[in-house]
Amino acid sequence: MYSVNPGGTEKIELTTSAGVEITALPDEFTAKSSYMITKKDLDQPANDTGGEAYQDTLYYAANKKDARVFYNWLVANKAEASRMDIGDLRKLWRAIGVSYDYH
Repeated sequence: MYSVNPGGTEKIELTTSAGVEITALPDEFTAKSSYMITKKDLDQPANDTGGEAYQDTLYYAANKKDARVFYNWLVANKAEASRMDIGDLRKLWRAIGVSYDYH
């Protein structure tokens, strides 16, 4: 099933100064937060980067209503959002009543 967004809406894509990647539409959003993990024992193979790996966590709207609330906030506050880290976004979502899931 495809959804059609109301006229005049645009897909918002931005990466914050803290490295959080946000993509938002009126009916969905994602925010990807990456955290570098460094292994203490570099002799244990974790990957090809000498013991460093990234843990990505994806946050997304629990439902379309929550996505709409965040999208509307984001349209009005792009400059503020561009300076946020994932902790700031979680605080914002609580303050504006947006439910989200993460994986």
